[in-house]
This record gives sequence, C-alpha cells and structure tokens, in this order.
Amino acid sequence: GAFMEKVRTAAWHSKPSWHLITENDKAVNAAVQTSFARQAGAHARRIDWGHLSMISHPAEVAALIKRAAHSVNHS
Repeated sequence: GAFMEKVRTAAWHSKPSWHLITENDKAVNAAVQTSFARQAGAHARRIDWGHLSMISHPAEVAALIKRAAHSVNHS
C-alpha cells in the first residue's frame, strides 16, 4: 500500500526543510542545487565539498542533521 498510495502534498510544502549545497559536486551543479533549495524554501548551507560529502565529511554532515533536527524538536 505504501507504494501505491498517491502523495497529496509533499512534506516540504508544510514542514521545514534543509539542503546541503555541495559546491564541488560534479554530479549535480551547485546552481541546480540552489534552485531546488529555493523552490522548497529550504534552509540552505553551502559547503566546499563534493557529491558524496556524507562519506568524505561524515561528522560535518551529521552536525548539520543534528542542528536541523534540534531546530524542530524543542518540545
């Protein structure tokens, strides 16, 4: 059922979102990433790393995820 049900509203329309823009990404140009983040109204953070930043800089990526989670879980 999870794969058959249609999404009525994407979560980024009503929930805060974050986007890690990787400046040295050879797979997805930083300008394209910036456009996606802007369209989603995302909190964007720019880094000077490549496409697999979660592999090359796991601690920094985890810190960003923790900051994002903390910003919505104050209760």
